[in-house]
Amino acid sequence: MQQSWQDKLAAGFTNSGSMSGDKLHTLQYLSLLAAQHGMHWISLGLLPGWNTTVASEHDDNRLGFYLGAGAQSWNDQGPDAAHRADLNTARHIGRRVASVTHTFAAGHSATSKETGVLSRGISPTGR
Repeated sequence: MQQSWQDKLAAGFTNSGSMSGDKLHTLQYLSLLAAQHGMHWISLGLLPGWNTTVASEHDDNRLGFYLGAGAQSWNDQGPDAAHRADLNTARHIGRRVASVTHTFAAGHSATSKETGVLSRGISPTGR
C-alpha cells in the first residue's frame, strides 16, 4: 500500500529438476508481481541457445527463456549442481541487472537535476 518498491528494478531466475518444470510460469508470476508494485522488469536479453543442429547444450540460455534466467539441476544433486550453461546464463542476467541499474541511476540523476524531480515521478509542480 505504501508503494515502497515503486520504480525499483526487478529481474528473476528460477530452477527446477526438469528442463521445463513450469519455469516460464514462475517468471511470469514474478514479473507480474513486480508490475503490481510499479517496478521495472529487466528481461534476460539473450537469444535462445541450443536450438539448431550446430548448437550445443553448453550454449548460454540453452533452455530458451526471454523473461528471466531458467536453470535445470538434477533433483538428486540440488540447485548447487546446476548445469554450467545455466550458471553462465545466471551470470549474464546478473551483469545485465548491474548494467541496467547503472544506466537507470545515471538517467535518473540527470533527469532529476534537469527537472527538479526528486523521486517517484513527482512533477516539478508537486503533482
